[in-house]
Amino acid sequence: MKNYFVTVNDEGFIDGWSESEQPNTQKVEADESLSNLFFCVKVEDGKAVLDMSKKTALEKVQNRQDAQPSMGEQMQDMQEAIVQLSEEKAALEQQLLDTQMAMVAMYESNL
Repeated sequence: MKNYFVTVNDEGFIDGWSESEQPNTQKVEADESLSNLFFCVKVEDGKAVLDMSKKTALEKVQNRQDAQPSMGEQMQDMQEAIVQLSEEKAALEQQLLDTQMAMVAMYESNL
């Protein structure tokens, strides 16, 4: 166990850790493994206590965020989709032109 100085958010969870006293901090005793955790550790009777359910909930949110593609990846996917749609559009335009030319040829042959 080691002494730390912490700040606490409105919900009572530690949102800042320091090894030296800072303005608006309170002294707590904590296991060193807790000193890198935020928003899931509370202060009870001068000791830092891990709220495991809160930690699990935060990890689930982080895992969902990590699973989502980054903005750069999303933009690259969008650009690839635009290129593909543009190529498909060009192919359809060519098919339409070929069909129109065939219809003109059929019309002219019936004259």
